Amino acid sequence: MGNGSDELIDLIIKVFCEPKNDSILMMNPSFAMYGFYASVNGNDVLLLDLDENFEIDKEEFLKITNEKQPKVFFLCSPNNPTGNSVEDIEFYIQNFDGIVVVDEAYIEFSEKESCIDLLEKYSNLIVLQTFSKAWGMAGARVGTAYSSKKSPGSLTVLKPLTM
Repeated sequence: MGNGSDELIDLIIKVFCEPKNDSILMMNPSFAMYGFYASVNGNDVLLLDLDENFEIDKEEFLKITNEKQPKVFFLCSPNNPTGNSVEDIEFYIQNFDGIVVVDEAYIEFSEKESCIDLLEKYSNLIVLQTFSKAWGMAGARVGTAYSSKKSPGSLTVLKPLTM
């Protein structure tokens, strides 16, 4: 749980990206806060331009991820501001060597199913949701992040300190 999805986006970047060393990948156009928090945290922002139908070019995605090796990929589905859902989300999860964050802030307005069920299958997936949109609770600032219990193979999970 976070103080809105914005806090969760910020925390994800802080956890998985080293300042002045790592980058994030985001769709363009998409929710500007991914790039904002990456920049604030000293990380580069790589833009994956959408085509004329506001869809991702898979070849361009593979090219950028292979050449630049970003640590986090933000997929907004349904996308803000275009409103369309990302097709074949599993392709991006399977072909990204890092954390894939699927932001489902508008999932209640979509015919697509949530990606939460994919958490059992993929340890590099984080799903964001919010109570701000369909639930009309923007003033409450409640965001949720869901992830697998398994840690991604290339990442070290730190255990909380106990006193």
